[in-house]
Amino acid sequence: MMTEIAEAVMPSDTSSIRGPQIWRGPEMATRKNEWLYKITDEDALALEDATSIARSTGKEILDLDTNDFPLGTFEPRLRAIREELLRGRGFTLIRGLPIDGRSIEDVAILFWGIGAHLGVAVSQNAKGHVLGHVKDLGHDYSDPVARGYQTSERLPYHTDYSDL
Repeated sequence: MMTEIAEAVMPSDTSSIRGPQIWRGPEMATRKNEWLYKITDEDALALEDATSIARSTGKEILDLDTNDFPLGTFEPRLRAIREELLRGRGFTLIRGLPIDGRSIEDVAILFWGIGAHLGVAVSQNAKGHVLGHVKDLGHDYSDPVARGYQTSERLPYHTDYSDL
């Protein structure tokens, strides 16, 4: 059944498929300047301000929305990144987020706030978590209820299901 669906959706000859979403890893490796964004000092200040504003609302992290996390001068850049995710190549790597010396809660607010501007959070696991920490909790990778990111094991390359 799945093969029939795949054949109906994906043509057998893909050479005519065009668009920014059609790329291969080796090609992208030579074009890092197109998909790698380094946070500037101005961006970092805007994100730090947004985190402080969000924190000052007194809301729980999951209740924060874009109005609680105003991006200031970083807003046009993140809007362009969102556009690239939705209508461009489908990914951008952001480096240099201002997390050094910050509390776990402030880092969570920062990630949540950025995410709120990019889309809507959805559950990441059976427990309904929408924001989690990648940390070795001493779990056994062979345990079917353990998540790989909760162990010290090397994780194989994979892509989790998402709409981006």
